[in-house]
Amino acid sequence: MPQDSRPNSARPGSARPNSARPGSAQPGGRFWNPIAPGLAQELAWDWHNLILHRACPICGEPAATDLCRTCDRHLNQCAIANPKETWQGEFPVFAWGYYRSKRTPILKRSIAALKYDNHPILARTLGYRIGQAWNRTRPLKAAVPRWPRPLVVPIPLHDRKLRSRGFNQAALLARYFCRVARLPCAEQGLVRVQDTQALFGLDRPARQAEVQEAFRVGSVLGGLGDPRAPGLRIPGALIPDRFSPGRSRPVLLFDDIYTTGATVQAAAQTLQAQGITVLGVVVLARAGG
Repeated sequence: MPQDSRPNSARPGSARPNSARPGSAQPGGRFWNPIAPGLAQELAWDWHNLILHRACPICGEPAATDLCRTCDRHLNQCAIANPKETWQGEFPVFAWGYYRSKRTPILKRSIAALKYDNHPILARTLGYRIGQAWNRTRPLKAAVPRWPRPLVVPIPLHDRKLRSRGFNQAALLARYFCRVARLPCAEQGLVRVQDTQALFGLDRPARQAEVQEAFRVGSVLGGLGDPRAPGLRIPGALIPDRFSPGRSRPVLLFDDIYTTGATVQAAAQTLQAQGITVLGVVVLARAGG
């Protein structure tokens, strides 16, 4: 008897693949559901730590969770009491903690371990903290009648740096932030077209010159700023929602560190040039403290 060579999805009575289910996140689709990306990676992290015993990625001591108790306690001391105190002015900033806290330098060490020591698992505990602070303070509460839920767009890395590091720390943090804050995320909303030099040590004018025209809007955001565009169904973290024609969706930028603001403001200008409203930026850490 000849064997049916058709794939399972094409055979009569066969179930549709998961990617075809209504409402599911489509691979390569316009927007990521923050619940789905990273789950396989998280399972690998947790399984590895279960077998080999979990070690704190900051100090190396045994840890029952993502961090040991000491580092977890010290990290909480870096939190800003009112993270939306800078959510004002022309470009609002929501920051979870101080990059250089007077009490402890652990947040700076955590960011370095995440970015340079290949500890992406730190993005989970740090991203959750930002999301919890966002939910507690609700900085967009007054804007709810005016805007639909914003789309979170992380600041991208250039392809060369992304290949070298293996991940974009801002995108990882944004995933876990969005999971807690229940916001949709577009990791490819912006593309970095210029391989800029490290901005550390540069003053504000030098930083602004370095990142000028460093970004372009990704194709996934096509038509986002056009109120004449058809309504688009965008999957959120837990509950998909829909915004109607005549109401363009605003963007909330996301980055790991905010110092002079040159990078995020260059990204905001790129989006605004396409008619996309930028409400502000959410960051893990800012200067001060």
